[in-house]
Amino acid sequence: MNTVLDTPLKTRDFTKSWSSARLQVAFNRWWRTYAERRAQRLAAARLRSLSESQLKDIGISRGQIEFAVRGMDGWRQWHTHKR
Repeated sequence: MNTVLDTPLKTRDFTKSWSSARLQVAFNRWWRTYAERRAQRLAAARLRSLSESQLKDIGISRGQIEFAVRGMDGWRQWHTHKR
């Protein structure tokens, strides 16, 4: 009889840990996205602070800074926005 009475409690504990794990995964995803965007903003700011000749030395123009920093994601955002 104890086994039957204990089952809902065990299930409830499993649900709590499962919810906690989902929350942790969501937080980790948000944190990675936040950190990546922050790094992109910092990189773009540093590139914008360079002179035209310095940018030319590394092979990009001032108009290509966002694409250089964001890679394909920046291109997708620009392309989607233009439509």
